[in-house]
Amino acid sequence: MVSPYEGLSQIYDKGWGFFGQSYFRLVKELFRESFFSHRRILDVACGTGILALKLAQQGFSVVGIDNSPQMIALAQAKVKPELSLFFKVQDMKELNTKEPFDLIFCTFDSINYLLSEGDVAHFLARVNSALKSSGFFMFDSVTEVLCNKHYREHRRKVGGVRFLEKFGYYPRRKIAITTFQFEDGSEEIHLQKPYGLRELAPLLYNSGFIICDKFSSPEGESYRSGSERLVCITRKKGRL
Repeated sequence: MVSPYEGLSQIYDKGWGFFGQSYFRLVKELFRESFFSHRRILDVACGTGILALKLAQQGFSVVGIDNSPQMIALAQAKVKPELSLFFKVQDMKELNTKEPFDLIFCTFDSINYLLSEGDVAHFLARVNSALKSSGFFMFDSVTEVLCNKHYREHRRKVGGVRFLEKFGYYPRRKIAITTFQFEDGSEEIHLQKPYGLRELAPLLYNSGFIICDKFSSPEGESYRSGSERLVCITRKKGRL
């Protein structure tokens, strides 16, 4: 067994890269003219740096962190000298920054890797501390509605790599398990816990955030109680 994203990192851009592009379009539309006033951006659980790179190419100063050394290595390979873009390996639960940011992202189900509400609260407190007083935090989460559909398996081929992708959800424990089995015999197991607005709203409030807007997809569709995904735009309390 290999660690999460040790194998998937090599095909991540081809199989899941479209999420980063979608989030860039959404946030640019949401903030419109004020988008470019957010000069310093932190991308938490940045993966291979797709969103971070897109932002840096627009002139922002961007830092990306991820717990996977393999993902960070691939992200670092995309950095050009003319870009204000820096990547480092760091666990999101131990988020620690020297200077505050205007805008922080945590996208593509990354918050679901925090397997307890206590871990989420701890992470949100660190995000709040890493934001300027006028800062925004944007994240997404898979909800239990989607996890309840995770009882299937199918074979896939991405970037020339064949693998079996198996999904399972255990509602009593509220744990989703995704297993990737590769042809070379290696296997990755990803554990996630679903969170909807009911669980996250009080955690956000207690951590010093106000919810500004919410969607069910990075395409900007409205969020409802039966949505499979929550995309949430928040701001730090006390903003003038």
